[in-house]
Amino acid sequence: MTPLVLFVGFLGAGKTTFLRALLALLEAAGVEPHVLLNDFQNAEVDAAALADVAARLRPITGSCVCCGSRDELLDALYELPVNERSVVLLEAHGAVDADNLIELLTLDPRAGGFTLPWQLSVVDAAGWQRRDYFLWMEEAQIRTATHVFYSRAETVSSARLGEVQTAIAQLAPLAITVTPSSFSQAIIALRADAHRLPPRLHPADDLPRPFVPRHRRTRPHASFHFASMELALPPVVEEAALLAFLDALPREVVRAKGLVILAEHPRGHSIVHWLGHYRNHVFNRYTSRPQIDPLLILIGPNLPEAAVRRSLARHLAAKKR
Repeated sequence: MTPLVLFVGFLGAGKTTFLRALLALLEAAGVEPHVLLNDFQNAEVDAAALADVAARLRPITGSCVCCGSRDELLDALYELPVNERSVVLLEAHGAVDADNLIELLTLDPRAGGFTLPWQLSVVDAAGWQRRDYFLWMEEAQIRTATHVFYSRAETVSSARLGEVQTAIAQLAPLAITVTPSSFSQAIIALRADAHRLPPRLHPADDLPRPFVPRHRRTRPHASFHFASMELALPPVVEEAALLAFLDALPREVVRAKGLVILAEHPRGHSIVHWLGHYRNHVFNRYTSRPQIDPLLILIGPNLPEAAVRRSLARHLAAKKR
């Protein structure tokens, strides 16, 4: 049996940042983590953010790993070259239906060689329940959590952090609060004990018909999942012009991220993260360039694509290298 860990958290909560820290700790302990990374539109963006710490990484591009990309995910799990040192870490995108994904990973025969999945929910202490009309979605992603990590805890008051922790305890009373260090130790212990666990299913070359979860929520499935769009960026952009474009994005854009070559940093590429709730941005700079061209991915419901493209043309013009 190979340990399977699912990472869930609302858009921009800090899943990839947590995963970066965790991967370094697992590798140092001699564990071989396989990372399956699901994201909207183009999973290569977050893959680039993990490339220097994840030796075994497979991006899965798709809007929903419990429906649209279900078979790609389960086939990837079934085909992974795991051994006695392996663990599998699955980072789902920020609007995932965790309930249905847990059900899928529990009952589909292609996941039968893995332990029952743990779910780490990354909770943004600053943004929790400040998501306008997506509060129900954020709560839904907590209810199935086995472990919880509070990101941006250092940016809020002790009173605010206590309020968030109380709310999480009511939604997932058995969830264990962890840090990257304590969670790595828990995964290492699970890996050491996994050989003692009896198989829960018996995968075979002639697999039975896959299990397809039913969406039991009252909200329509389409309303649960966000839309996304990908924008090609000029080869080089000025930071101020890019930030002006991001600040002008409409309210429907909840999250933006991408790979850019900044005129102020021409020797490498930068990964930009932008959160609509905070209207802020972060650049993570790297010295090497990825294998994909500069791009920006926007995520949110009912994206006004034509207006966004006009704004892009107005703010960003191609710059010569």
